[in-house]
Amino acid sequence: MEPAAPARMRRARPPCPLLPLQAEPPGRRPMGAAAAQCCGHVSRGMLWLLRRPRPGGLFIARVAGPACAALSPHPHRPARRAMPLVRYRKVVILGYRSVGKTSLAHQFVEGEFLECYDPTVESTYNKMLVVGKDEFHLQLVDTAGQDEYTILPHSFVIGIHGYVLVYSVTSLRSFQVVKTLHNKLYESRGKTRMPVVLVGNKADLSLESREVKTDEGKKLADSWGAIFLESSAKENQVTQGIFTKIIEEIDRVDNSYGEERNCHLM
Repeated sequence: MEPAAPARMRRARPPCPLLPLQAEPPGRRPMGAAAAQCCGHVSRGMLWLLRRPRPGGLFIARVAGPACAALSPHPHRPARRAMPLVRYRKVVILGYRSVGKTSLAHQFVEGEFLECYDPTVESTYNKMLVVGKDEFHLQLVDTAGQDEYTILPHSFVIGIHGYVLVYSVTSLRSFQVVKTLHNKLYESRGKTRMPVVLVGNKADLSLESREVKTDEGKKLADSWGAIFLESSAKENQVTQGIFTKIIEEIDRVDNSYGEERNCHLM
């Protein structure tokens, strides 16, 4: 039999040295900046400061992990910059069937118009966008068409930040349906204010086919305290504006609640 190969000896890592810091009065912890000057990457490891002063009034720090540049596998790698905060928003698109909910969502995310109509069961779209100085992860829930008798599931209420209610300017019934949907949402959410953008879609079609006037849509949105827009899913710029507006409206409603909490009756 061949003799067994000797086990590979693992080289022990030398202990991190004790590093003297600047003198401090007895009983006080030295500042973290004093430790940072010895290795420059204290935030990446762990730093223990011994409260008991050593002879001569010096404090002793022990640096562990890759915080010590001498032990770091990449001592010359620059520190990573903090990632910007991405804010998450979930928005539901509701409305009567065939009003263009899916076309609006697809135009917003993919930048193209859907020529053929395929009834939606429920789809989810995700897109990153910047509004003002903030970056948002917007998740859109594209729903199947609703009518006056639709019972809205809890998933359309819980965890939802805002709503885009869509009707077709060529369908008076779709306009009546969004009124009913808004009332149901209002009741389901405990009669609290909610961020809503009301959209009159298919505004590019001929005036002869229009059944809902622009003033009627604006008046309804004003009664809700909502934003009103007329649009065409064929126009990307207008569609982008719809979902930018709902994000702005979500922040506006959230901020108004904060202002109310800060009010005090005299």
